[in-house]
Amino acid sequence: MKKNLALIIAPIKNALIVLSIMLFVFSACKKDRPVDKETKYRELAWNYLSANAKTTVITPLQNAVITYETRDGVNVAAAMFNTTQDALLGPIFVYISIKDNKVLGIGARY
Repeated sequence: MKKNLALIIAPIKNALIVLSIMLFVFSACKKDRPVDKETKYRELAWNYLSANAKTTVITPLQNAVITYETRDGVNVAAAMFNTTQDALLGPIFVYISIKDNKVLGIGARY
């Protein structure tokens, strides 16, 4: 009887251990990862652009380069969109406050 009971309990114990490990690993996946933040910054920047500016953008939204800077003492994310006018004016930079997730404005183009 003890032998039969041990044969039943051992697989259950192993299954509980595996499930516990899986729960631990997958619970870490719920945190806000930098990739998710960068996607949010790209979308905020894209929505801020005027319709006229959007017609000149050649960078796909998901490929916009995100850089991190400090401007006037504020930590910002800068989304860069290449355009058909880069040779003349340069790319479009949209600055977003990291703290507030609000668009601060567009950088000057020369």
